[in-house]
Amino acid sequence: MPRSVSFLAILPLSLCSLASATPQDGAQVVPPPQSVTTTLPFEEPDFMVSERVPHTRPGRVETMEEVMRREALRVDKDFVNPRARNGRQGSWRVPGIRRNYSPHSGKHYLFNKWGDTRMGIGFQEAVKVEGAYVAGHGPMGGSFAKSLQAIGYLNGVEVGRSQVHPEVGMDHTWFAIDLDAVDRIEIVAGAAYGGAGWYALDDLAFTSSRTGRREVLDFEDLTYEDVITGSGYAGLTWETGTGVFDDEIDPIYMTPPLNLNGTTGTGNGPGLGSGSGSGSGSGSGWGAGQAGGGTYSGNGTLPVLLKKFQGPKLGDPGAGYVPPDTCGSVGINHFVAVVNMNISIYEKATGTRVFNSSLQSFFGVGGSAGDPRVVFDPDSQRFIVLATDFNNDIFLAVSSTSDPTGSWFKTSFNPAQGGDAGKWPDYPTLGVDARWIMTASYMVGSGSRMTLFAIEKAPLVATTQSMGVISAFRNLSWEGAIQPCVHLDDVGVAYAVSWRTSNQFRIRTLNPPATAPTLASNYIPVSKSWSSPPSAPVLGSPNLDTLDGRLMNAVFQGGSVWTTHSVKVNNRAACRFYEFDVATMTEAQLGTVRDTVNQSLYYFNPSIAVNSKGHAVLGGTSCDSSQYAGAFYTGRLASDPLGEMAEPVEYKPGQAAYNQGSSAQRWGDYSLTSVDPTDDTIWTMQEFARTGNVWGNNIAQFDFVPDCSSNITRYCDPSSLGTQIDVDTCSLGAGAVIFTYSGGTPGQFGYLLVGSGSGVITNPPGASGDLCLGGAAIGRYTADLGVIDAGGFLTTDVINGNTGGGSGQLPGTLGGSLTAGSTWNWQYWARHTGVPSTFSDAISVTFTN
Repeated sequence: MPRSVSFLAILPLSLCSLASATPQDGAQVVPPPQSVTTTLPFEEPDFMVSERVPHTRPGRVETMEEVMRREALRVDKDFVNPRARNGRQGSWRVPGIRRNYSPHSGKHYLFNKWGDTRMGIGFQEAVKVEGAYVAGHGPMGGSFAKSLQAIGYLNGVEVGRSQVHPEVGMDHTWFAIDLDAVDRIEIVAGAAYGGAGWYALDDLAFTSSRTGRREVLDFEDLTYEDVITGSGYAGLTWETGTGVFDDEIDPIYMTPPLNLNGTTGTGNGPGLGSGSGSGSGSGSGWGAGQAGGGTYSGNGTLPVLLKKFQGPKLGDPGAGYVPPDTCGSVGINHFVAVVNMNISIYEKATGTRVFNSSLQSFFGVGGSAGDPRVVFDPDSQRFIVLATDFNNDIFLAVSSTSDPTGSWFKTSFNPAQGGDAGKWPDYPTLGVDARWIMTASYMVGSGSRMTLFAIEKAPLVATTQSMGVISAFRNLSWEGAIQPCVHLDDVGVAYAVSWRTSNQFRIRTLNPPATAPTLASNYIPVSKSWSSPPSAPVLGSPNLDTLDGRLMNAVFQGGSVWTTHSVKVNNRAACRFYEFDVATMTEAQLGTVRDTVNQSLYYFNPSIAVNSKGHAVLGGTSCDSSQYAGAFYTGRLASDPLGEMAEPVEYKPGQAAYNQGSSAQRWGDYSLTSVDPTDDTIWTMQEFARTGNVWGNNIAQFDFVPDCSSNITRYCDPSSLGTQIDVDTCSLGAGAVIFTYSGGTPGQFGYLLVGSGSGVITNPPGASGDLCLGGAAIGRYTADLGVIDAGGFLTTDVINGNTGGGSGQLPGTLGGSLTAGSTWNWQYWARHTGVPSTFSDAISVTFTN
């Protein structure tokens, strides 16, 4: 982030003294970014020798189990979310599939929403309440209810109290209530933090005082995310909570990214000299360069969206800050996402989140771990995570293998040494090549400039991991952000890119040896100058901050450095991308992604990735005064005209207004797009405005595949349940052919069906709807049976799955394999709420090479 916002007053940050303002909710907010005016600053030498950084911090290898043990002890201050709660009281609910922590029996239980400490249950007649199994609800013990006690009532009069139950932990224990002849109980929880304490309640047992009939409610006839309060479930009255919350917890808004003279800013000029081009400059920036429009006219090729799933959101463990500083990278089998201050790991095949922790617990620190970055290194096949405490630590973690759910080596180093003594790092970036892990920061303090650190990689990825030699290049010119490349090719040196002026960029070349590198600068004029983008209007909210035009990320692929940033075009924010040829140190192409259709949308916070074929995907945020903030994507084939990308498409629309401050609200401050090391597809993680006045992130995968619209015919809609089948491609050469079932019931299971022809069998035994396949036999992908995810989706890869041995083999009842020119009919069968099972609609697909 440049510096973030504490959404829930998590642990205080070591910040410099900041002026404050008061937004509508009473949060402490730093002033909006200011313009910077200056004379020509110090210019760094074109060639530099590195300085070795002393490193005495110990390193350690630890498992994720150790992280979760720390997380269980952390006070979950961000779980208490007064802004999201917005004055509402608690309710009895069934947790969703991704927060289903503590069932005692089966898979469902109830919990007290918002951690409300006074929750009531009414009975139709007098009963004896025996008790229930209880445990803490949530990802960590710091938010668990400290104790439980039940108060019994009859005809509105208190008639007794249970013993205090002190054992609310990770494991279920029996809560002996033992209240006889009561028609209502109120469960009172001891608050853990902010007047709230969470617990799970399962297998509630009670006996009618009149009939002697005993009942045990195990809640297995409910579904994920059911709201029980007010439902009359099981003939009982499930009440709204009446607990008193302590909402006097003010968010602390951390500073935006800082500029040359240590002030915050948007609308800052981009460089040091004057520029040329059409359009007008922005604000009173210290560079007078103006933004031209580039060559873009929407004539690139749009990639195909293969899948998308929910990423981290405000309120996840540690994720209590604004903005999120969105960053995520794809690896062999997983996608790792980091935001302020959370780390989440997902199975990339299913989108299932398999790890979710605060970054404080991940790094084992008690203060801040902000401005996080993550990349996957294709050379060593390791994940790398970096963050800072905004004081004298940059934290570094490198996975021990390609599996991020296993062990990690973790350490930190002090960047504030030598010429940076007494300063602190802001907006650290992250890149990697075959020799170094690289990060660059603006070192804030007297005489502030930028510093690039090159960390010897070999010891960090060895079998026995240890910290490598740290080399520093200090007192570099302030150029917004220096972005070291994620190198997908090795050419013996490493590259980092920044803008130098509004019409000139700088590429720094890092030369070996790894333990004593040198740095050389090359200057590249660009064909269109630029200026900082204006803040973006958005539906229902104050404008969003689009930052100051600093570069967002950089990749090196196929002999070129690619980078992108936000610029001003036609008085709106747009995204500009660049390709620089490092052999000639010249601009290979420049393009500007802007709204040429409605001429109203603002595009900003972009990131870009380029695969081995030279195809590119760019993702970012889009909004205007009539549209909530959503996530968009665009792209180009290597063969498309230079400077062209496709007309952008919003792949995750914003859901609601977003009010997290005043004037230019903090958003971003960055995002990341990355290349899949297994199949050359491209992934992005982008921020969007979620319902509930919170930010969320959505993770998406893209590929460039043939247009199969004429090869796919949809037919036979057999039910009114809205379930549907889709396929991502008809090309057998794409490496994967993935069918998707949508509209299903989360937690239920299903599988794919295939036949050589069509037909209709109405309501086959045990199913609701029509089986619409025919031919000599119907094949079932039972070896790829799967569980429907929280979004109602189920996917099946018919090339790489388990059925028939993979490699496109058809189920055994059919024999053979998928071939170019063959036509097959497809349909999903699945369990579904309200009916025994159901079918999706059907599609006929003719396959190509």
